[in-house]
Amino acid sequence: LATEGQRLASGEPVEMDDIVASFQVSAKHTEVVTQQLAEVMLKVNSGRGTLGRLIHDTVIAEDINQTIVNFKNSSNGLESTIADAKQDISAIMASFQVTAGNAEVSTQQLEDIMVSINNGNGILGQMIYDTASAKNLEQTFLHLKNSSEGLDENMEALKHNILLRRYFKNKAKEDAKKQANDPGNDTLGPVK
Repeated sequence: LATEGQRLASGEPVEMDDIVASFQVSAKHTEVVTQQLAEVMLKVNSGRGTLGRLIHDTVIAEDINQTIVNFKNSSNGLESTIADAKQDISAIMASFQVTAGNAEVSTQQLEDIMVSINNGNGILGQMIYDTASAKNLEQTFLHLKNSSEGLDENMEALKHNILLRRYFKNKAKEDAKKQANDPGNDTLGPVK
């Protein structure tokens, strides 16, 4: 509200001619836009241009549809492959965990064995650290070797003994026949 004696600010009066001129310019622009839009729609409706071909050419439309179907199928296949890969990776990781657990147990057992050997326990520990046991074992092997050599000499003497000579000759002939008849034997014949 204005009070008495107060001055009110005013603007330039709007001329009706300016408004009409502005509407005329806008109308001309609208006419140009409408004409351009009509030309585009005429081309589209007649099947010219990319958009017109997409709308009117059924081969292109079918190709686009097939491309979309292929893309969907590929996407589904990729999702399935990713899911399978995740399951495979999970199975591999579970297997690695089991293997790691087994390796840990085996390593612990090996460590226990090595500690026992290094403490001189068991046969291996005694052989390594107890010189008396090692000497006894060495003597045992020497006696076995000597006994084996003596046994070989006794067998050879028995072969030449007048009472057993015939037995050993017959045995040698039987062995030769077996060797000759054996299909896996690659010798040329019996040894005489």
